[in-house]
Amino acid sequence: MVTEKMIQAAPDRYEVDHLKGAPLDVLIAVIREHHRAHRDLVKANTSLTNNIKGQCRRFIGGEDFATRKCEGLVLYTCITGGDAIHPLAEVAFITLEPFLRARAALEPDLKAERKVLEKLAKWLPVWPWVESINGMGALGLAQIVGEAGGLSNYANSAKLWKRLGVGMVPVGDGTFERQRSVSGRDPDKKKAAAKAERAKLHAYSPQRRAIIWNIGDALIKKQNEYREVYLTRKEYEAEAHPDLTPMHRHRRAQRYMEKRLLLNLWAEWRRVCGGQRGHETHSSLAPAE
Repeated sequence: MVTEKMIQAAPDRYEVDHLKGAPLDVLIAVIREHHRAHRDLVKANTSLTNNIKGQCRRFIGGEDFATRKCEGLVLYTCITGGDAIHPLAEVAFITLEPFLRARAALEPDLKAERKVLEKLAKWLPVWPWVESINGMGALGLAQIVGEAGGLSNYANSAKLWKRLGVGMVPVGDGTFERQRSVSGRDPDKKKAAAKAERAKLHAYSPQRRAIIWNIGDALIKKQNEYREVYLTRKEYEAEAHPDLTPMHRHRRAQRYMEKRLLLNLWAEWRRVCGGQRGHETHSSLAPAE
């Protein structure tokens, strides 16, 4: 049983200054632990937000979903402190107050976890290199390490790509396809077994992929070398695949740029933290990938 005395004696989990200068493996382990906590807090916050928005739509009622969604957003903005005005605001706030209070209770820990992750990431040996990239911050580096661990553990950049959801996987006959979410379900047992094996081969995590996508999305909005990589690749996609839609070209170019970033980060990590393959550079990233 947890007592009040135990709670008072427990150390502050957000106090990490004593870890400055700690061995790299210790630093990585602490980053991964705080990343898991931050990830779970974000999930809880998102779940509560979606619940509140859904109940706002329920208050609006009606058959037309577009109307419920639009007016529900107005009502949500109203009860969360926005400037909007809605006649159902008072009753909605009274009903949803427990959910709003629960979400507000998460905010201090969310901010504290972010602050800790940013502080820890700045103590990693690769931080000076990451800091030089306009558009990429300490939180992005912490999230990559939180999901992938020490990058020296990956024999080559392709293994890191697969870990983070941007790899290529073999599909037979010497051909490859991009890593993606694959369902292992099917009423037919033989087909289900084949799909399950394919899903295992892909080993795709939407959560890890989302982290890299968010980092890439931020990079292409800033002036840096990776934005130039993105723009060059988008031109290549337009010439090589004129049948692709603009959005498809954009996504392929962003994915290519994200792989370039991870490759260079992996190479820099191996250079400053140790490893036999730190000399690999962007030249190993074939145009067709």
